Amino acid sequence: MNRTIKTADNFSDSKHIFLAVIQHVFAGVLGFVCAGGSVQSAAAPFGVAFAAAAPKVFTPAAVLGAAAGYFSPSGNFSGLKYIAALSAVAAIKYMLYSLKSLHKSKWLLCLTSFLALILTTFTVGNRDALSLISGVAESILSAAATFFFFDAFFVFKNRSHSPDSLKLCSVIIAVNLVLLGLFSVEFFDVSAGRLLASLFLLAAARYGKASMGAVAAISVGACITLYSLEYSPHALAFCVAGLMAGIFSSLGKIACSLGYILTFVLLSLLTMGGEISVILSSEAVFAAAIFLILPKSLGKRAANLLSPLTVKTSQTGKCNALTMRLNFAASALNDVSKTVDNVARELSKINCPDFEDIVCGTKSSVCTGCTSFNKCWDSKLTQTLDYTAKMATNINMNLPEISPEEFKNICIRRTDFENCFKEKYNDFYKKLCEEDRLEQVRSVVKDQFDAVAEMLGSLSEEFGNDETYDSLLADKIACALRELGVIVNDCGCRTDKFGRMTIEIRVVEKKDTVFNRTHILRRIEDICERDFENPCIFSTDREVLITLSEKAVYTLDTYVRQINSNNNAVSGDSYSCFYDGKGRYIMLLSDGMGNGSRAAVDGAMATNILTRLIKAGFGWDCALKILNSSMLFKSTDESLATIDAVCIDLFTGRTELYKAGAAPTLVRRNGRTGKAQSTSLPAGILRDIGFDKATIKLRHKDITLMLSDGVVCDGTDWICAELEAFEGTADELCEKIANGAYLRRHGGKNDDITVIAAILHKAV
Repeated sequence: MNRTIKTADNFSDSKHIFLAVIQHVFAGVLGFVCAGGSVQSAAAPFGVAFAAAAPKVFTPAAVLGAAAGYFSPSGNFSGLKYIAALSAVAAIKYMLYSLKSLHKSKWLLCLTSFLALILTTFTVGNRDALSLISGVAESILSAAATFFFFDAFFVFKNRSHSPDSLKLCSVIIAVNLVLLGLFSVEFFDVSAGRLLASLFLLAAARYGKASMGAVAAISVGACITLYSLEYSPHALAFCVAGLMAGIFSSLGKIACSLGYILTFVLLSLLTMGGEISVILSSEAVFAAAIFLILPKSLGKRAANLLSPLTVKTSQTGKCNALTMRLNFAASALNDVSKTVDNVARELSKINCPDFEDIVCGTKSSVCTGCTSFNKCWDSKLTQTLDYTAKMATNINMNLPEISPEEFKNICIRRTDFENCFKEKYNDFYKKLCEEDRLEQVRSVVKDQFDAVAEMLGSLSEEFGNDETYDSLLADKIACALRELGVIVNDCGCRTDKFGRMTIEIRVVEKKDTVFNRTHILRRIEDICERDFENPCIFSTDREVLITLSEKAVYTLDTYVRQINSNNNAVSGDSYSCFYDGKGRYIMLLSDGMGNGSRAAVDGAMATNILTRLIKAGFGWDCALKILNSSMLFKSTDESLATIDAVCIDLFTGRTELYKAGAAPTLVRRNGRTGKAQSTSLPAGILRDIGFDKATIKLRHKDITLMLSDGVVCDGTDWICAELEAFEGTADELCEKIANGAYLRRHGGKNDDITVIAAILHKAV
């Protein structure tokens, strides 16, 4: 056993040593190639820059490789200057390694590269003005190259994390600076460096889209210009070709390659290019051919590297702005409601008819010029006003004679007075009815404004406080899915006010992408350390949406049984059962006034409005206020409906009961049955109504039973007994209770029967 373990350890150590040797050799080869990259065959600062940017562990290999490349310079420059600069870089870096806070500074390494070259230029090279200016420019170019090489090494070191757009741009530029050292390696006038640069450009355009294609194209064009002024007029061809390849990348590798090739061919024809144009076009064809035959496994790796991490996660700023706007909107609606109410009250004082106006109008129309005027309206004013009040009462009672007997004996213009008073009183009564109706309308409108303001306030609270967004976790998920070959464009990881996590992932392009639900689920569960339901994958022509919701602790067995009264085609009871998307199951039951179609309209309206509002995320009290005002205003006839609601949290078992004039709800917990009753009024009777509320905690095999009035006409004792003794499924329970209620009808009572049962079970 011990011998087996030692053998495995030795094998593991050998493997690590072999990989380390390969990496150091690769660093040396890159240093050698970078040293061969020249600028107009007069300067070669890139080997120095590569050695300066290399991490501590790879610095010796990078320095040795670059020195070997400088031993045989191919241009109009001496390698001695660069070997001296490499020595200076190595010395400065090893002195910096003792300073832990400085040796990893990118800017300090750029300064090291700059100083090493500028000092050797002043020491070894010519000291004329032109040479010094060229030396300064070369040193600046070396510092810039160090910047890009440093970021490339950082991405290589952190391969488990996808680079952002800026780091990716640095990697693309660094790769092209390395390939610049191979531009001089030619086979039949075809440059190996330019061929590889075209191949890399195509990969960047295909997997990094137009933005990365443009960056790669511009960097290749810049390297072409740095290499030789002879090729500088053709740098534009690379820029346009890379952009076109990126634009056509969404159509696949073939379209991307054709766009790249055709750009070179068309520009060559338009500019009447010579031999160089033909060479560059040939290199584009060769690069495209190689790109097309590359295996898919390499394509996935290239996609992991060349696709920038553009995950849109928390949207904190937008959320805060939305919360602020919702708060302002809620405050504005509250102000509007108060303004409407105040203006309505003032206008009511002005426009509301006054009984005194009737008396004064009749007095001026009939009594003016009467010989008994002073007697009736001065000495016996109180008695005359009493007579008019009794006349108004008699009019309201629809009596044929409206005048009291005493008034008949003393008024000499009784008939005219009665006719005039009756006419004016009828007008007064009509205006009074209109004012009452307007007051009702104003009250309903005010309630609507208040309810909408409350809705906006609750939405603002939910957006502002109840949901949190984890951008770090979303980034981890995006990086993990990239390793599975799923290139994530947008990823959102949010936790709602109940502590439930929901993950939404958007993949723009699904071509050649395999979505393994099991692998995606396991990877996300490992990262989030939570259990999720199976991923829901929704595909369109251009994108894929992957949604995962946290797995609930409980499941529900539910069933509904209805028996219509008098064999009616429709039931006056209406119900709705649904998940709210946040781990809660909601059951609604409404009993309209009476039975038949009229009751069905009221009940269906109540459940429909409540369902829509609760699904939209509004609170129960706010939803009831909207429903009540809607029913008050929907018709001139009396309209009402009971409301019975049960909200079961499938994560905790916490159950909320809401009742407005509804029949009792029975709950069996731990084998014992309890009853929740309502004392509040149904919706549609008065303006200010509210829910009777109760909260209970349910566990495995607990039962909730919702009933309409037709079920409890013979009481609930027999239902409690049945419920405590019951063992079975929800549909069996509903059938048993509904049929029992049907058989117990007596005394002419024949109401609709509705039974809704929900049995809680532990999730497997």
